[in-house]
Amino acid sequence: MTGWKTCLRVELEVDAVQVDQVETRIEALGVTGWIVLSAHSGRSADGRWSRVGQVTASGRRMLVVFTITTALAEKIRDALQDEMVRLNGEIVTYPVMTP
Repeated sequence: MTGWKTCLRVELEVDAVQVDQVETRIEALGVTGWIVLSAHSGRSADGRWSRVGQVTASGRRMLVVFTITTALAEKIRDALQDEMVRLNGEIVTYPVMTP
């Protein structure tokens, strides 16, 4: 694993209608690449939920995922946390190895 470095994988869970706001914000903070994944079903404090049969974006949860250097993570941590509080979103980070 020569040349590999430790980075941070970041997952932001937000409502579908907030994805554009999140993408604009993370781009402004210096994130250069991400992927947005749609949640089909899951479980929260309110119990199990499913999007089966629903046709609108209302209430749909999305996951915005990206990998950044630890230096960038330190730089944007507070702003990103503030954004998730403002949007009532969730943030999860964990270390990963990248080439």
